[in-house]
Amino acid sequence: MQPASGQPQTTQPGVGQQPAFSGVNQNAWFNNAQIRRDLNISDAQYKNLTNTYQQAYANYQKAVGRLDVNLTPAQRQQALQQLQRQFYQDFNNNSAQYLTDPAQKQRVYQMYLQYRGFDAFSDPIVANQLNLTPAQINQLRAYQQTWSTQMNKLGPMFATDREAALKQYNALATQNGTQINSVLTPQQQAAWRAMVGNQYNFAPDIYFNNPSGAQPAVRPVP
Repeated sequence: MQPASGQPQTTQPGVGQQPAFSGVNQNAWFNNAQIRRDLNISDAQYKNLTNTYQQAYANYQKAVGRLDVNLTPAQRQQALQQLQRQFYQDFNNNSAQYLTDPAQKQRVYQMYLQYRGFDAFSDPIVANQLNLTPAQINQLRAYQQTWSTQMNKLGPMFATDREAALKQYNALATQNGTQINSVLTPQQQAAWRAMVGNQYNFAPDIYFNNPSGAQPAVRPVP
């Protein structure tokens, strides 16, 4: 699938250059109308998936609010990362009942992994399937944090100078693919390609505020 005009050119995710903003966003990535059409998500499914997502998000926000204010920055980062993993697990477990078609369910999961990008490697299921070492996981988490910091800087630019933001977004996408490849072995790269399936060219609008897509709560991610 080729990106539409104005979208960044990307290649095979993980081994290519498909980025994804990591973190827990208030609005789900599947809020985008084009994504729903491409996934053939019905109105009823969308309603149920959205309710499930918002419940998981509410639980996540409550848990964040209960974090000890005396945590060190490193401790808070670790705690937030654990809460994010719990959020993803809750949503995936509770949303499965609304995706009864096996092919659709598989594709939703594939695109979700693509969207999460670096953050997907922190998922215990993904890490186990790829047989990631602790050193690999730590390196990917470091890349994740750098990506989030870069996206925080890019967000305001996207609102004021879209063309310049798209160029930087493309550069980040290329950088991400290179970084992932530098961590994964050739066998792990092949396994990752199989897990995420065909590349989906997410428009950058998915990661920044816009009327037609998701509106991520942009924040540094541990």
